[in-house]
Amino acid sequence: IDENKSISLALGVDQTDITTGTLASELVRNFVNEHGRTINTYTGSVSWNYNTLNRGVFADRGASQRIGIDFALPVSDVSYMKLSYSGQLYLPLDDNFTVRLRTDLGYGDNLPFYKNFFAGGYGSVRGYRDNTLGPRSPAYANDPDPEVVGGNILVENSAELIVPTPFARNNRQLRTVLFVDSGMVYYGSNQPYNFDLSNLRYSAGVSLAWLTAIGP
Repeated sequence: IDENKSISLALGVDQTDITTGTLASELVRNFVNEHGRTINTYTGSVSWNYNTLNRGVFADRGASQRIGIDFALPVSDVSYMKLSYSGQLYLPLDDNFTVRLRTDLGYGDNLPFYKNFFAGGYGSVRGYRDNTLGPRSPAYANDPDPEVVGGNILVENSAELIVPTPFARNNRQLRTVLFVDSGMVYYGSNQPYNFDLSNLRYSAGVSLAWLTAIGP
């Protein structure tokens, strides 16, 4: 559209082969029983993007937003729709301190389990293990540690204060932030994982990121 806004369109073909172990979760087993072990999907996606960030990595000025929809075309073995929004805003306080605000939201209708949203870990809700927040599905009756299977609703927010790194104030490859994260994944109206903001999980702390040749 212009130097800051763009629209993306894409079509694709996806074949997913599912192999289940002896302790596959109930959610996975039910999906395989209904749809089989090989899923052919003809996919489409549309997204709107807005970006005024001053740098691709370790930005400290500007904003970015993305709204997208992914869906399966009618000739596919499964039918689903997945909406997502991600946005971030940098608010400079002065030459040394910047506030960063981030929001990620998602909603899916009739998602296959392998298209579910997940939360937890770096870039999500720090302090929790990767992809461990939200719905679980047992492999068998009285399973003491049900498998994390994700969900169809995602809510994540972060507030950060970017501060000078004490021992490397002018080093742009290091970034120190004070952060508060919140987030959770839900599974529609299914108890006990139905949508309820009171079940959000929170974390707070200090993060030090180092930009290397392969990324932060």
